[in-house]
Amino acid sequence: MVVADGCWPTTLKFMSCVAVSLMLFYSRGYSAARGLFRGETFVLTLFALLGMMVMIAAGSFVTLYLGLELMSPVAVRAWSRCTASPTPPRSRRR
Repeated sequence: MVVADGCWPTTLKFMSCVAVSLMLFYSRGYSAARGLFRGETFVLTLFALLGMMVMIAAGSFVTLYLGLELMSPVAVRAWSRCTASPTPPRSRRR
């Protein structure tokens, strides 16, 4: 069993929190312009952050898998958003 001890896990968790905070701050205008600045965005972002923190502190493969599964709703939502609204086909000019 691997034990995540020392300053690396703490440093990586802090950097993850800072990265997510900066992402939410800088994407505010983009999200508001496209109607995405809702509670769903924040919940999915916090689940992704929780998954990152669990994966950083993982001491076994089961815990690592649990962290990966906590991040999966974010990927599922992003995939469904991409496939739900396809781009219109380009007009053919001849």
